[in-house]
Parts: sequence; structure tokens; C-alpha cells
Amino acid sequence: MWIADPAGAIGRVGPSGSMSRFPLRRGSGVPFAIAPGPAGGVLFNDFTGYFEHSRELVAFGGGAARRILVLPSAASDIDAVADGFRGAVWFTDFAADQIDELTPRGELRSFAEPGANGALNDIAAGPDGAMWFTDSNGLVGRVTSSGAISELALPAPASEPDGITAGPGRTIWVAESGADAVVRISVP
Repeated sequence: MWIADPAGAIGRVGPSGSMSRFPLRRGSGVPFAIAPGPAGGVLFNDFTGYFEHSRELVAFGGGAARRILVLPSAASDIDAVADGFRGAVWFTDFAADQIDELTPRGELRSFAEPGANGALNDIAAGPDGAMWFTDSNGLVGRVTSSGAISELALPAPASEPDGITAGPGRTIWVAESGADAVVRISVP
């Protein structure tokens, strides 16, 4: 398991529980969200300061980090990064109200959230071949590889969904920080 350490390092927990820490070069920012990357490495977003905007996606492997993407908008803010399907990496752009996909060929595809509610938080690969994401305005959404987005409103108006992951079988689990609850979504 890989860990993004906001103290300026990438950590790795081995199968035996041993911990390795790889400090990043000074001035490289603050790693926050992390996902599996190419050749056994990882990809992470890089804040320029603690909880400031992040427009950069960085690859780490073989002991070195290299920037692979800088989003064009100064208002962009990568909040979550997830390993997608067919070698793609997906991430939420909190400030730009969009879901982005970085293809294995390095092409960036962006999909605007319908209604531009903002506050896109987490993202995860679902059991149905789509990416699922949270919007802290009480919504959970899914985006297909063709870019079709659908959303569903959670029952609690102040749910403020944050974390999301695929669970056993065909389920999606969502942490509702505003409602102090966990939601299970059954995927048909």
C-alpha cells in the first residue's frame, strides 16, 4: 500500500507491515491523493502548500518523482486520484466542476458535471466499468468511459458525501461526513 505523506514524502507499507519512506525534493509541494501508476509506481497530486490548489499530477517510481500533467486552469484543484480501467487515471477537479481522465497515451479528457454544483471530492472505479464520484452537495455520481454522467441525490439533505469506494459484490460505499453515516449503493 502506498501513502501520500503531506510532510513531503511518499510512503509504502510492504506485505509484512514494514514501512519505507521516500522523501520528495524540497519545494516539490505536498502530496495528497495517491493511486497506482505505471510500472508499479504511483501517481499523486501535488499541492503547492498545505490544502492549497493542486493543478499537478506527479508520477513516482524508481525513487524519483516527475511531473506528468499540469492542468491549464489556474482555478483547477485536483482533490482525488483513482486508478481507472484500461490503464487510465481518473481524478476530480474540485474547483472546475469536472471529472478528468488521463489516458495511457497521455491524453486528457474532461467531463463537466451536470449542473455545475461544485465540490467534487472523491472518485473510485465501480463494479460496473464506470467511475463513481462524490459531490459534497449531497450527490453521488457515475461517469462512463464515453463521458456520460448521471447523479443521484442522497436521502439526507446535509449528507456532504466525501469518501467513496467499491465494496464486495456490486456495491459502492460512501462516507457521509455531514450526516455521520455510511451509505451502501447496490449497483444493478
